[in-house]
Amino acid sequence: MGALINLLNKILYGDYCVGLSSKVYKLNATNSLQKFKVKVAITYILENLDKKLTLNMMAERTHMVPQSFCRWFKSSVGNSFVTFLNAARIEKVCQLLTTTETPIKQIAYPSGFESLSHFNRTFKHLKGESPRDLRSNFIHAQGF
Repeated sequence: MGALINLLNKILYGDYCVGLSSKVYKLNATNSLQKFKVKVAITYILENLDKKLTLNMMAERTHMVPQSFCRWFKSSVGNSFVTFLNAARIEKVCQLLTTTETPIKQIAYPSGFESLSHFNRTFKHLKGESPRDLRSNFIHAQGF
């Protein structure tokens, strides 16, 4: 038994071991997988903006625990999951505000916001003006 362990140690730690792939290949493979995983997560978020998306749900979809998902998402995308989600929802809302006459209340709820007050606060925080002001300013800028 001791001879087997010695042999395994020599194989594992010996100077004559040669890697079968370069570090660059491993890095590129890791980066490709990382990019694919980010793309899958972002695509899912963007296709489901109207649904309730939670941190736990996204962590589960990416096979991570919530804390790891938070770190991974922020380092990969540059924003936290919640910040990215809110910004994406607000961009969708801006498109609807400037291309339709749908009442703001009827835009907010189907865009994934669960309350009008949360929607208005988030909108003003991200855009610097209220949804009503954005629509009004857009209409005036278009000369309508």
